[in-house]
Amino acid sequence: MSTKTVYIVPPHVGENICVPNGSNVTFYHPTAEMVSEQLSIVSEDQKLADLLQDVAVEFKRAEGMYSPFASLHEGWAILEEEVEELWDEVKKSPKRRDPVKIREEAVQVAAMAFRFLYDLTEKQ
Repeated sequence: MSTKTVYIVPPHVGENICVPNGSNVTFYHPTAEMVSEQLSIVSEDQKLADLLQDVAVEFKRAEGMYSPFASLHEGWAILEEEVEELWDEVKKSPKRRDPVKIREEAVQVAAMAFRFLYDLTEKQ
């Protein structure tokens, strides 16, 4: 199994980094304060790396469309809404379930959980 490197970079590093498998992955926030030079996460689990990339893409998409969470209550309400949408898919009978839709909803839950952390918490 090949190793895939995923980079989470501060704004000054740039928009694209070529990772070992030749993919371009962008994880940066142009207005974020730089808190470290660079964080590199190496994963031998390709599925995990792909999931993290999907969550990051959804995070950036939502960030481009909506303002940061203004409060813990707002963050919770949005996260709860996404969980409810996932639950609506899970409750369906197995014949009516759409695996693509379930994955999309789960990615949105994860992205909003990251958004909650990003907008409303500080590392202790």
